[in-house]
Amino acid sequence: MSLVDVRGFVAGDREAGRDIFYRTGFMGESAASFWRHKESWADLWTSYYTDQEPESLYVATMDDSVVGYLDTAAMTPSTERWLDRLREVDSPGCHLLTLLENRRALRFFEKMGFRKHGDPTLVGG
Repeated sequence: MSLVDVRGFVAGDREAGRDIFYRTGFMGESAASFWRHKESWADLWTSYYTDQEPESLYVATMDDSVVGYLDTAAMTPSTERWLDRLREVDSPGCHLLTLLENRRALRFFEKMGFRKHGDPTLVGG
């Protein structure tokens, strides 16, 4: 069985990452049931980071292939590396956003030290 590795993003990871994000970008499920245009979904959530701040991205790989970010085995080291990076650059904090219905993500981020701020906001769709 192959092990998951976490490494910095390189330009060649862009298409695989965008595809994975579309297939898993709605609480681990495909966004296709409510967002049919794959490229605009990927642009909305990934293009800023892949195109403007690629040094802030980390990918999970197996056998030299990008496997994504939602694999539980990859999430903890990936998030830890990201938080280490924020400390290295003296970032005053880190903001993230997830859906209230995504209980798994909420538990994970609380475990990683994130705290809720403000009241939940309804998301149309």
